[in-house]
Amino acid sequence: SRLFLLVKDEWKKRKAQSMLLLSDIHSVSGLAFIKRTGACYDHSEYEMFLKGEPKQAVRCSDMILRRANNKDAKQLAMQDAIYFDIEYKEENISMPEEEEKWGRYSFIAEVDGKAIGKVRLEITEGTGGIYGLGVLPEHRKKGYGRELLYKGIEKLKEKNVDEIMLQVVVKNKNALNLYKSCGFEETSTMEYYGMAKE
Repeated sequence: SRLFLLVKDEWKKRKAQSMLLLSDIHSVSGLAFIKRTGACYDHSEYEMFLKGEPKQAVRCSDMILRRANNKDAKQLAMQDAIYFDIEYKEENISMPEEEEKWGRYSFIAEVDGKAIGKVRLEITEGTGGIYGLGVLPEHRKKGYGRELLYKGIEKLKEKNVDEIMLQVVVKNKNALNLYKSCGFEETSTMEYYGMAKE
């Protein structure tokens, strides 16, 4: 309760109008606490870990994965708005080069010099994470999503991570099927609850 009050005080100082509270689906006390705050259920995500080597060979295409820089910030934000059905707001744009200071590396997937997708990679205490992976709608169903996932795995393996994980919204069956077919297995489910400033 004390920690939550400190978080709320910090939240009041920031521009963000909403906040998410998370709990493992099996944590009775965690879920009970969140519900007492008045937060409303938003969505659930599976946490998945790669078991063994990735399954299925990936076709080699003309897609390249380029490390994003600050000039790509708007492109990354616009893609996030598409993939995660959120409103694009210029004031919420993160600068990729600043994010790298915190161990978050964004990459743009390109074909013939044109952005077709993106992914963000993170390494925390030996665990590599794959986040925000997506392919623009007009380039889907061409194998780019699978190739982007494999390239992300390769980049994390180059950093000698102990394990590789990702998170996927439970309702996103296409992404879930892709990750499972590549060797990822569900290990836990997190529930997200939202609060808005009054």
